[in-house]
Amino acid sequence: MGDVDMGEAISDLAADAERAALAEAAAMSEADLSSGAGPGGEALSDDGLRDRWNLWAESRGETKVYVPTRSQRILHDSVHLLRYMRGPVGNGKTHACEVDIVVRCWGQSPCADGVIRNRCLFARNTYQQLKQTTFDTWMSLFPATRIALSSPIRGELELQMGSSRSVIELIGFGLDAGSAEASLRSNKLSIGFINEAQYVPWDIVKVILERLGRYPDVEDAPARHRKQGYFKNLGLNFDTNSPVEGSWWWEHAVKNPNPVDEFFIDCPPVFFRTWDKAAGRWVYEENRGQRYESHGVPPAENIENLQEGWQYYWKLLRTGCTDDYIRRNLLNEYGTVRSGTPVYGEFSRRTHVPEHGVAPPGRGRRVFAGIDLGRTPRAVMSYLGDDGGMKVFSVLARDCSTQTFAETVMRPMCALWGVAPGTVTCYIDPAGKNMGEQTDLNSMMILKAAGFDVALPMLKNNDLAVRVETARNALTRLARGGVPYVEIDHSCEELILALAGGYTYAQIKTGNGQSRTSDTPDKGPYSHVANAFEYLTVGMKYGRREEVAGGGGSQGYGVSERFAAAASGLDTGMVC
Repeated sequence: MGDVDMGEAISDLAADAERAALAEAAAMSEADLSSGAGPGGEALSDDGLRDRWNLWAESRGETKVYVPTRSQRILHDSVHLLRYMRGPVGNGKTHACEVDIVVRCWGQSPCADGVIRNRCLFARNTYQQLKQTTFDTWMSLFPATRIALSSPIRGELELQMGSSRSVIELIGFGLDAGSAEASLRSNKLSIGFINEAQYVPWDIVKVILERLGRYPDVEDAPARHRKQGYFKNLGLNFDTNSPVEGSWWWEHAVKNPNPVDEFFIDCPPVFFRTWDKAAGRWVYEENRGQRYESHGVPPAENIENLQEGWQYYWKLLRTGCTDDYIRRNLLNEYGTVRSGTPVYGEFSRRTHVPEHGVAPPGRGRRVFAGIDLGRTPRAVMSYLGDDGGMKVFSVLARDCSTQTFAETVMRPMCALWGVAPGTVTCYIDPAGKNMGEQTDLNSMMILKAAGFDVALPMLKNNDLAVRVETARNALTRLARGGVPYVEIDHSCEELILALAGGYTYAQIKTGNGQSRTSDTPDKGPYSHVANAFEYLTVGMKYGRREEVAGGGGSQGYGVSERFAAAASGLDTGMVC
C-alpha cells in the first residue's frame, strides 16, 4: 500500500460526514412526506395541530414551574454567542433551548416606546419536522403564542412582567424548501434556534449568523441611544443528538474549538454499557449517577418528565436498535461514518479521553512507545501513571524512513518533553528486525543507534489475534481507583479516530446482494496508528520477546514479570 496523507484522510472523513448527514436528512424528509410527522412525532394535520394548541391555551389555568436540569442551567448561564447542546433522545434539549429564547429576549434593550422587541428564527431540516416537533414543543411551553402555519411559519408571543412588556416575533424555516437560503438572507433577526442542527449544513448556519443582531433597527431605540450596539445580538442556540465524527459540529467541538464565541454542552448518557465476554454481548446499566465520583459523569437527565420514565429507553433497546443508534442517541457518543465493523467497539471517547487531558511524562519517568514502521511510521507514546494505568500522551507521525523518523521526529520531541531517548522503551513492529533491500541495517539497529531502548513485543509470527485481544483487554480494564486503565490525551486525534471506528473489519460482498465481515481489519489510513497501539499494549502487558540494548536504557525493563505481575492486580473490572 502506498503512503497515505493523514490530513487528506481527515478531510475525507469530513466529506463522508457531510454526505452521511445529508443522506440521513433526506431519509427523514422522505419519512415526513409519507407520515406527516418527524420521527417519534404524532402525525397531525395543520387543523389537528391548531386544535391541540388551542386546547393547551384553554386548559393552561396556572403557570407550569420550569425546573432546569444541570445541563439546562449551564445553557442558561452561558454568555457565549453560539450555544450548542448535544444529548440523548428525550433528555429535554429542545425544551431547554426554547425556554432559553424567552429568557434571553427579556434581557434585550427596550425600544423608544418601552417595549422589548425581538425577532426569533426557528430552523430545522424539514418543514414537516419544524411544525410537528419544533413548534409543537414551543406551543406546549407558550400556548398563548399566535401562530400562522404558512411557509415560512410566523407567530407572535406577548409577555408582561410587571410594567415591562415583551413582544417576540417568530419566523420558522424548513430548510428543505429550495428558496430557504434566499429567504433567510432577507430577514433581520435578534436571536435564533437551530433544532437537530447536525442535519443543517454549515453554509446555511453561516447565512443565519449573518442575519443576527439586526433587529430591532437602531431607529427604534430611544433618541439618546441611537447608535450601533444599543440593541443586543442575542446569539444562536443549537441542539442535536450526537452527530458523526467528521461533521461540522464535531469539527467545531473537538478538532478546532473557538472558546471565545462557541460553548458546547455535552449532556450525560442514559446508559453505561460493559462487554460481557462470557455472553458475548453488551450489558446495559441505567446512569443514576454511580460514576459521578469516579468518572465525573452526572446522572441521566429528564427521566422524571418522560411519561414512561426509564422504560422509555429500555423499550428503545428492545426494539433492536443498531449500535450506531445506541452510541449516538442513548450513550451520547459521536458516531462513525466508516463502513465496516469497528475493531475496537470497546473504546469510548467519553471514557478513555479524560476532559483534563493527559500530562507529558516529566523528567525521570520511563516512557513506552508502540511503533508501526514502514514508510508511514506511527509512534504511540505512553507511561505508567501513579494509579498503574497507561497514559497515552502523544502520537508521533510523519511519512518518511525510520531513520528520518527517529532523528527528526522522535529525538526532538523527547528533548521537548525532557525525556532521555535511553529511557524510552520502543515496542516495535516485528518486521523491524528484517534487513532492508538497500542496506545492511534494519529498523531495530537504526532506532538503537538513535539512542532508544528497542524491543520486540511478545508476539509469535506477529499474531493479529493476540494483538487485538490484548488491546481490547486494555480498553476494558480499570486501574487503581476505578479509573480506565487506558487514558488518551485529546491531542492524539488520529489514534482516537482509529479506535472510535476508523479502524474496521471491512464488509466483503459474497454475491446475491449479500456480504460478510472480513476476519482481518482493513489496511486503511488508520491501520498504522492502530497497529502501533496494539504493539504498545502487547509490550506493556507481556514484555519483550527479544532483548536489544539501546542507548542508556536498562536492559530487561520491559520483561513480562516486572509489568505483568503489577498489572495483573489491576484487572478488576470493565469500563464502557
